[in-house]
Amino acid sequence: MAKVLIVSAAMPSAATIVMYAVQFDSQPRLVSSVTLITTLFIVLTITLLLVLLR
Repeated sequence: MAKVLIVSAAMPSAATIVMYAVQFDSQPRLVSSVTLITTLFIVLTITLLLVLLR
């Protein structure tokens, strides 16, 4: 169970955050960039976590 929680916590920020940023006019371009970067970075991070948790 602990391994599942660790992998879940490592997931990238949700895309709905971008919709909130657009809705409330809170720097949607910055939020989009952060979402993209975390999504790209998570590919390596999740792979490393899965190897370490094995």
